[in-house]
Amino acid sequence: MVALAPEGDTVWNIAKRFRVTPEQLLSWNEGLVEPIREGTEILVLSRPGKKRRPS
Repeated sequence: MVALAPEGDTVWNIAKRFRVTPEQLLSWNEGLVEPIREGTEILVLSRPGKKRRPS
């Protein structure tokens, strides 16, 4: 998925939101630097929220 960064967001905050590590986020987005500009497209190879277990 591609996420759009809001103004003032950080690699750490985005990683936390999508339950990935900052290192993973940086590896998927070469050249991503802080401060992240508003509207920057960020590739995230995960989905936010809790994962459901099959019942």
